[in-house]
Amino acid sequence: MDLVASRRRMALVGVPVVVLLVAAFWWFRPDALVTDRTVDEELDPALAAALAASPDPSPSTIVSPVTTPSPVSSSPAVPTTSTTPVAPTSSPDPEPSRDTPSDDESAVVADPVDDPSTPAEPAAPEPGPESEPEPAAPRVLARGEWVSLEHDTTGTVALVDDGGDLQLSLVDLDTSNGPDLRVILSPKVGVGGDWFGYDDGATELGRLKGNRGTQVYDVPDDIDVDMVASVVIWCERFAVGFGAANLT
Repeated sequence: MDLVASRRRMALVGVPVVVLLVAAFWWFRPDALVTDRTVDEELDPALAAALAASPDPSPSTIVSPVTTPSPVSSSPAVPTTSTTPVAPTSSPDPEPSRDTPSDDESAVVADPVDDPSTPAEPAAPEPGPESEPEPAAPRVLARGEWVSLEHDTTGTVALVDDGGDLQLSLVDLDTSNGPDLRVILSPKVGVGGDWFGYDDGATELGRLKGNRGTQVYDVPDDIDVDMVASVVIWCERFAVGFGAANLT
């Protein structure tokens, strides 16, 4: 009887312990700290070019100099007719031929329009079908470098206007994995050693796709970009920031 009672007591104690251990493992996910999830999304060529060529969020606009064409006279050149004097002779003047122009006719200047040596003006091209306007190239609004908070975090971020659609690009991200990681836009400036409070008034863009790699996230169109101070990798479960990138 004592042996049976002892086994019952062990079962009553052991089952709750196992349940607590499983719950703690699921909650803290210690395995996530030693495993990595790499997600590399291929950037659009135009977006990649914008990120490479526009480190300044407000690149200066270069205006090409305008060349003023020299004025061209619109008056057509008037050909001149030279007359050679003919020595008088005693012979009677021959009767003018019908095919030979008289002196009065030769003195008249030919109309440049009828002159075959004058090149004809090219005909105006026929109107073709209207082509659709080319989409605007992506424009970098702001970018920043990661500041490590609870975990070491490196890489760059960029807020991009892609033809009116806002996107956030995480380029060459490298941070720790963890449970319930999110990408948020926070009004709080990231400061190393300050892990908390970045979710106050923040906008969530979704779960972190991977703790390593290059990824793109859609940004709501109605967000006030001027109110965004930083991009944060936020652990929702423990309310701490893994890394923050201040946008400038």
